[in-house]
Amino acid sequence: MFVRLLVRESRSVQLDAAAALTLRACAPITPAQPAIMVRRTFILTSLGVMFPDLVASSSLILSSLSSLFRWQALDVAYPGPNFISNPVGAPILGPEITTFIEEVREKWKAPGVTIAIVRPDGLEEYGGFGKSTEDGDEVDPDTLFSIGSCSKAFASASMGILIDDFAEGRNKTGLPPNLDKLVWSTKVADLLPDDWLLQDKRATESATLIDILTHLSGLPRHDMSYLHGDAPLANARRLRHLEPTYEFREKWQYNNIMYIVATDIIARFSTLNYTSFVEERIFKPLNMSTSSFSEDEADNKGNFSQSWDGFNNRRMPYRFYAEDREVIGGPGGVISSAKDMAKWMKMLLNEGKNAATNETIISHSSFTTITGAHSIVTSRPQWPDTSVMTYGLGWILDSYQGHNRVWHNGGLPGFSTLLHLYPDDGLGIFLSSNGNDKHAVLTASAARIAEDVFGLSHIPWVNRTGSPPPTPELPSANNNSTSPSISQFEGTYHSAGYGNVTLCSQVSSSDECRKLYEEDFRGLLGPELHSDQTLLASYERMWCSHFYFARGTGLQFNSTCVTPFPKGYGADSTPFISSIIPDPLPAQFTVNENGEVNGLAVYETRADYEGCDPDAPWKKAMMWFQKSY
Repeated sequence: MFVRLLVRESRSVQLDAAAALTLRACAPITPAQPAIMVRRTFILTSLGVMFPDLVASSSLILSSLSSLFRWQALDVAYPGPNFISNPVGAPILGPEITTFIEEVREKWKAPGVTIAIVRPDGLEEYGGFGKSTEDGDEVDPDTLFSIGSCSKAFASASMGILIDDFAEGRNKTGLPPNLDKLVWSTKVADLLPDDWLLQDKRATESATLIDILTHLSGLPRHDMSYLHGDAPLANARRLRHLEPTYEFREKWQYNNIMYIVATDIIARFSTLNYTSFVEERIFKPLNMSTSSFSEDEADNKGNFSQSWDGFNNRRMPYRFYAEDREVIGGPGGVISSAKDMAKWMKMLLNEGKNAATNETIISHSSFTTITGAHSIVTSRPQWPDTSVMTYGLGWILDSYQGHNRVWHNGGLPGFSTLLHLYPDDGLGIFLSSNGNDKHAVLTASAARIAEDVFGLSHIPWVNRTGSPPPTPELPSANNNSTSPSISQFEGTYHSAGYGNVTLCSQVSSSDECRKLYEEDFRGLLGPELHSDQTLLASYERMWCSHFYFARGTGLQFNSTCVTPFPKGYGADSTPFISSIIPDPLPAQFTVNENGEVNGLAVYETRADYEGCDPDAPWKKAMMWFQKSY
């Protein structure tokens, strides 16, 4: 474990020993006692001893020395009993809080955690816990993590930059003939007249850039609809086949595809594809030199963290391929480090300006739109110390113990991320783990950091998040269900938005079905799962590769989207099953007047399933398939 803060390095300074400035050589860090590591850096080592009257005014000390020094990173060891947490300028990541974070990490079995903090005084601190590889390499501030949906803020920022380009005459392409300007209220139909079509006519005609970036389209996630190798345009055109579950602007519903549409718009009306746009307009100006959208680039840097299934604690491969970059880029494709994310947070806390150069990255007008509230996520606070949640453009807005907060989390197969900004207080906190579904670790750690910085009560987030979840098991089938027989559910089902899915039981004789049981799930289905009331399907998509259906009662099943590893992965060759979604999705088959199975509805939530119309179950379904043979 390491912690890091910033001091200033002198180019030419003459100070005597009384000033307590000493030049030290680089010393190694050991797991038992992190030693001081300094590279050409002067350390202010003993102001508290030499100038006790000035300890309470350490900001004055920093101010008086500011003309002599420039900021430099420094890894510092803290002797636990002597650490004082309260003075201005004192490190946040001292022994008490780092012990807390390590205990939480171990409790929830997070392989590794990286932390970047932008402090209210402008200093930065970094923390690294656990491992980044199965060989035991430690997490450090340069370790690269996939940040998942924290990438959405880069998409909304990019849209703001594009809007600013058109407003200032910097645009390289023209708009469609019916448009004379690009603004946040521009309708998507006017930008994509040949490709934008939803099942809801009002949504098709009226949806604006703000609507699609604030999750008000009326569509549920539909994450299982896009495939490896899809182009953004293919996803935009597929929307016409995807069912809405609510009216346009009726309810906030998280939808990644709308961010894919947004990135397609950015690519069409700039001269760059989306990922290149972000690299040129955000990464380069902020000197986020290690950030990218590419697994290959991250691997070539040699510090891209390996990833683990968050439930089995098994190493797993990075799920997204090179050809997926432009599709996953907007909703969840950024790969970054704690160091780079500190630069991103500093720009955001500086309201769109590069904190190092004062260069405008996002105009003040676009910044206030992006970080303002546009839709309601929750109408009531989840906890007494939080507020209702609203949504900006790629940001959630609420308050924590009276402090306004702008934040987002992210989850991908093998990674979890959380970013908290306290804009009124100048505090930014970034945390990422190399295991999926590790948000309990990140939430508890981020809350404790904010509590210590603001002098707030310690809320027992460890108790709120409960005990670490056990390794999720595939739902067992109800073997008492007999009508219809399981064989009647077998066959191929079709959806215009989701393609074909072929359901197989253990008695199916086709080559495709035998491969499922004898190869794909070999060694993975015990007697309680390998029953005569379960169904399997191969369904290769970005987020998973297979479906598992366990029968409940009658026509009701529980479905789980999984990726089996019959030969294990990495150093462990024993088989396991990975699922980024721990809870099964409710599924309901339908029958015709003759009692023959003719359809399959899969719901995003239990509430949608319980509220569906029995005579038209597809109306609240996220996925609706009709049996073809």
